[in-house]
Order: sequence, then C-alpha cells, then structure tokens
Amino acid sequence: MEIKGVSIGDKFITPGKVKRVATVIYIYTVTNSKGDVVRHECMASHILGNQEVKYHTPFATVMMNKLK
Repeated sequence: MEIKGVSIGDKFITPGKVKRVATVIYIYTVTNSKGDVVRHECMASHILGNQEVKYHTPFATVMMNKLK
C-alpha cells in the first residue's frame, strides 16, 4: 500500500535532538462519519538498545524526512 509516495518499509530520520533512523510499519487512514478522509498517519519503529520502540508519527514527518 502506497499513499503519496510513502509505503510500508520506508525509512526516515526522526525529528528532534537525537536523530534516529525509523521504519514505517503501518499506515492508517482517519475518516469522519461521512467517509471523507481526514488525515493519514503512520506507525513507525526504531531500535533503542535491544528493544523495538513503536509509536505514531504524522504523515508529513515521514514525507519530509524520508531517506532515498
């Protein structure tokens, strides 16, 4: 599934003081009661120590910081 050039498995740099390479693991679409698309969001993960950290991130963050 690809939406606006972003697909599952894409890698991007996380924003903030500590830059990490994260991977998109799930893309979901938020709709309203009429069925109109409100926004797209991504679930991403990165490795911290020996643990995989999963979190939600805005779609625009992935689009702006995507690695080529």
